[in-house]
Amino acid sequence: MLGVVLLAVVVLHLPALRAPFFADDFLFLDHAARHSLRQSLSGPDAIGDFYRPLARQLWFEGIGALGRSGPLVAHAANLLLALISITLLWLITRRLAGPIAATAAAMIFAFHYAFDVPILWALGSQDLLALTGALAAILLFMERQARLAAVALFAALLSKESVAAAAAVAILAGRSPNERWSVTLKRAQPLLVAVGVWVALYAYAIVRGVIVPGGALHFDLASPFAAVLQFPRVALGLEWRPGFEHVLKNRVAALWPVGIVLVLATLALKWDPWARAPRVPGARRAAGIAVLWTIAGILPVMLVARDWSAYFYLFALAGFAVFAGVVCAGVSRPVGVAIAAALVLGSVVSRELDAFATRAGPWTSRSHVNRQYLVHGAERVARDIRELRAARPSVERGTTFFFTATPEFAGFQVGDGPLVRWIYSDTTLRSYFLSELTTQRARRGPALFFAGDERGLREIASNAELRQLAVSVVHGEKLEQARDALTLVLERFPADPDTRYWRAWTHLALGDTASATEDLERIGFRFGVELKDQETGNPETDSLRMIRDLVRDVRSAPFDVRRHARLADLALLRPEWAGTGAVEAFAARVLAPNRAAAWRRWGAVLVAAERLEMAVPALERAVALSEKPDPGLSQELERIRRAIKQEPLAAREPRAPPSVVE
Repeated sequence: MLGVVLLAVVVLHLPALRAPFFADDFLFLDHAARHSLRQSLSGPDAIGDFYRPLARQLWFEGIGALGRSGPLVAHAANLLLALISITLLWLITRRLAGPIAATAAAMIFAFHYAFDVPILWALGSQDLLALTGALAAILLFMERQARLAAVALFAALLSKESVAAAAAVAILAGRSPNERWSVTLKRAQPLLVAVGVWVALYAYAIVRGVIVPGGALHFDLASPFAAVLQFPRVALGLEWRPGFEHVLKNRVAALWPVGIVLVLATLALKWDPWARAPRVPGARRAAGIAVLWTIAGILPVMLVARDWSAYFYLFALAGFAVFAGVVCAGVSRPVGVAIAAALVLGSVVSRELDAFATRAGPWTSRSHVNRQYLVHGAERVARDIRELRAARPSVERGTTFFFTATPEFAGFQVGDGPLVRWIYSDTTLRSYFLSELTTQRARRGPALFFAGDERGLREIASNAELRQLAVSVVHGEKLEQARDALTLVLERFPADPDTRYWRAWTHLALGDTASATEDLERIGFRFGVELKDQETGNPETDSLRMIRDLVRDVRSAPFDVRRHARLADLALLRPEWAGTGAVEAFAARVLAPNRAAAWRRWGAVLVAAERLEMAVPALERAVALSEKPDPGLSQELERIRRAIKQEPLAAREPRAPPSVVE
């Protein structure tokens, strides 16, 4: 029976063996390649947020040593860990509640969708090593092997701290019904020593600065309630999204794990619709242990409830599977089979979910990281790697890549370029998001620029496209980075007046009036010329003439905010002058930062450029600066907020703005 379940798990997760490395995997592979094992263990790891030397430094040192076969080996190792953990749970449940409960628990646990992410993601080794070590510790303590149990527990804690309560579960499960607590605790001393040593090492790592805890943690009053209330959703497989029904109807083949449960129940459990499963002595005790086990597994999730995902609950789900197995063994066979099949069906439904939570929050209806997240992100990364290699089969040493419009969730660009170093096997390479550009980074060697969208990754080298990328950084309010990006474009194309005009206003926005004035003078702007106010004409018939007049006038009065504002308002009404409208709106905003109209106009430019997240603070500032309530502005702001919530993550990649029309 157990062998068939394990074989079914292998078949279920076989596609994961073809998955590439993803996101943080490259950070740890790069860290292992650039540091000796001694350096890795004595210093911070690639992220430095937790102390997990076994599942991070040691594990990826081994994976990295296997070279390009790493992805296959990493996923195969994770699958093997999952199979071992399922076997260990079966053995534990068999000791607690008998073979029928053990079989039911193993099936429910084995087919649960929470295993998808740890098997599909190489970094899932953290969760699987911790789970396997914790289950081994529980079983070994039940077998009166306290010292070996302590070793297994210590290894689990060095993999991930989410199983810190496994010692308590082991003590409860390993205590004989009539054994005195003083005897049990004396026998559990090795477990307690293992926990104490781990706590001391963790504290030492914090004091030495090896880790800086707290970055990934977020706790508030809602966290305990969210962690507890989200667990039934995960345990029962109730992740959902509106309109998902049609997807499930078209994926009947995905229901085969439910068929496995029904067939095995029929053949191996000697189906008898009227018989009841034999009562196992101690079933009530086993159920109580399972409940406490589940609670112990839920507690650590309270610290990360804001970004919860189903795989966070793996240790708690092991306890839940034991409880469900006890229930299935204690009712009539048809009811027990129905319970097991229903739980597996819930996992099938959630496994086939074609969406994931795109925003942090403890009350989302689906995981923030699930199978769909990894499949979608890994496909995107694999495609971008192919296109990067096609565009640049080789690069010079010391090259720096700058990427834009590559979604952060895909993990193509992380840190300072571990992925490009892995692609080209060159430790001198660096890469950053365009919004992280500085002249120092760009001048350390050859600089290459790439932009990505749903159609693919492409290199940007022309004057107009590079300027557009630099202006997109202005839209992101990264003014220092925008100034450096515009400076870099001017170094390549010094005769480009549009780029110099944008840079003048970024200089002024940063308080550098002298540099702004110098840039304006170099492209023919004059200062100190008195101009008469223009007569207002018919906007429909005279707008083009007025735009041309204003273009001439702002060249003679560069710091006249009224003319910039008027030119922006007129130019933004004509698509062919959209580039001029954008830069003039920015100029007006820089010259009049305390005027509501300037921020409202700039917000409109950001909306047109599809930078909705940046448009919100601009329009919020316009509301704050308004002398009286503006219902229209408030409604527009609310409409944009709703659009951001409803829009899928992949569709919110910023687009480059139109070029300035002179």
